[in-house]
Amino acid sequence: MKINRIAWFSVLVLFGLILVYPPTLAQGSEKEQLQRLKEIKKQQEREAKDPSKQVETEGQVKEDINRRKERTDQEKKRLEGERDALRKKGKRSEDEDEKLDELNKRIGEQETTLKRLAKEEQQRLENITTFGGHRRAILKFLDLYKDCKGARELIEKAHWHWVDTYLQIQGTLETMRSSPREYDEKDIDRQTQGMHDTLRGLDRELEEDLERLCRPKKEEGYYGDDEEMGMIPGWGGYAEGYLGYAGNSSSSMNPTFNTCQGPQTLQIPGAMDPAVAGGVRLGMWFERSRLLGRSIPEWAKYFGVYTDFSYHRLDYRRQGETNSATGQAGSFFSEGTAATWSFMLAGRLGFLPDREVPFGRLQPYVGVGPGILFASQNASFGVTPRGGVEDRFESGSKSQVVVCLTVDAGVRYMVLRNVSIDVFFKYRRAQPSFTYDVADPHNGLRSSVTLSPTFNLFSANVGVGLHF
Repeated sequence: MKINRIAWFSVLVLFGLILVYPPTLAQGSEKEQLQRLKEIKKQQEREAKDPSKQVETEGQVKEDINRRKERTDQEKKRLEGERDALRKKGKRSEDEDEKLDELNKRIGEQETTLKRLAKEEQQRLENITTFGGHRRAILKFLDLYKDCKGARELIEKAHWHWVDTYLQIQGTLETMRSSPREYDEKDIDRQTQGMHDTLRGLDRELEEDLERLCRPKKEEGYYGDDEEMGMIPGWGGYAEGYLGYAGNSSSSMNPTFNTCQGPQTLQIPGAMDPAVAGGVRLGMWFERSRLLGRSIPEWAKYFGVYTDFSYHRLDYRRQGETNSATGQAGSFFSEGTAATWSFMLAGRLGFLPDREVPFGRLQPYVGVGPGILFASQNASFGVTPRGGVEDRFESGSKSQVVVCLTVDAGVRYMVLRNVSIDVFFKYRRAQPSFTYDVADPHNGLRSSVTLSPTFNLFSANVGVGLHF
């Protein structure tokens, strides 16, 4: 009997659970669905406020501002015409004087509007730079680090932190604009510029965080722990050695000698022998977000500096000419060297970016800067007047240090993350002057001879660089 009561009680409890539990499940499911809908709506509202997706183009901004400027300027000219007509009247009524005051006031308002439009154009162009740069950075990071675990979550988190920071600063700016007695235009401008600097700094921080998160491990063949490697990979420094083919040219020279037949002028075409050139470079690109403890802008990564030292032979081949008018024949030969130490400012572009080299493996570049040319020449001259005996002048070696212009143009390819192949052309221009004290071998008559060539030195080079 007792067992039957327990069995009946169990049946009743089970029946009650069947009646109560499904509605409870439905109710719980309905709450979860409602919560999810709220989160979706909140996300949609947040995305609607995302400034990085509301990026104008520079052309749109200029077109809008120019249209409004033109309309304002036309209205200003119309008001000025009415004002000038009233001023020309000899006597004005009281109403006309009031109208003249009103016109002056409205013309002043139009001038204020024109100034405000110029400032608005500047601010909107600054927004394009900041918002467009952030959007491009996010899309680039999503593509570069698509295979890196945790990168997408980090990018999304950093993006919404960027948006929240912008909205917070915008709220502060609106408060400042609504309190003109406490904040002037300079305060607002400083706050606005600070906003752009902060937002760009967040993009640089995200790039550094992604590099740390997604850097390949040492066992994969790349740098891992910086401290163990004894260097900080990716700060932009590099050292390079190169070899090249120097095809040289210079202007012609016409030195004059005192010979036993009188003063004689030697015509020298100035042809040079090609030579093998070699050199080394040491430089850096501004890839880091900070340099010497100071922040540097994002666009600085397209620029860098380097110093370059090169050396090659600078020999004049044996050459001569005969002056048809005087019948004088001349010959010339000289051996020399050229060493150049240059200080260069360079600019580059990046193509074919990937996970190892986010800037791009293919990097065309140009460099320009002053250099110091160490040049020497050991010249030998021969002068033969018509029907006369050749006078041979051995000058000895002379050297000079002159300032030169150096221009480089080339393409660098990053074979590995820290090794590159560089193919480039080098041009140097300098105007040295070599003065020799020579004596006629027949009568000992001495002459001071000056060679003043214009060096135009070209070379095609191939180098290998190590980046650190």
